[in-house]
Amino acid sequence: GVSACVAVEASPWVEDNRWLLDVAAKAPAVAGVVGRLDPADEAFPKHLARFAKAPLFCGIRVGSAEVRR
Repeated sequence: GVSACVAVEASPWVEDNRWLLDVAAKAPAVAGVVGRLDPADEAFPKHLARFAKAPLFCGIRVGSAEVRR
């Protein structure tokens, strides 16, 4: 049986990472959160440092369904 999961943020809005972390903190079945942050964004280091402080933040999702050229 499955006893835990990792939630992956899909929204491009940075603050949705915070929302998902808040939800996960109240859900015992969530073992971690993979946030969505854009490494090409000049604010990436600031966002990564901020979310990395959260104990459940365990990685970042990179990429999207959009074709990049």
